[in-house]
Amino acid sequence: GRATGAYFLEGLQRLAGKHAVVKEARGRGMLLALEFRPQGGFSTAAVFQALLKNGFFVASSPTRNFLRFDPCLTMEKRDIDDLLVCLDSILAAAGEGTR
Repeated sequence: GRATGAYFLEGLQRLAGKHAVVKEARGRGMLLALEFRPQGGFSTAAVFQALLKNGFFVASSPTRNFLRFDPCLTMEKRDIDDLLVCLDSILAAAGEGTR
């Protein structure tokens, strides 16, 4: 619950500090979001599709620039780590650069 959510949020905040396209990581408990800055050819939908292709189901809005994470309460830290590594790789491959 709470400790796992805090761990997940910290990981998303690290990505926000690393990738310029990420505007903000926010949330409470296990309901979290990663908001993106609109930039050039960057597409939140493409990030969503890449995560889905890699086996991670997250929520996205076609009209907004964010991904929503609301995992099951039994999600373990190793699962979070796997998702964060995948997301980091996807953002790096998007060619948007790091901070």
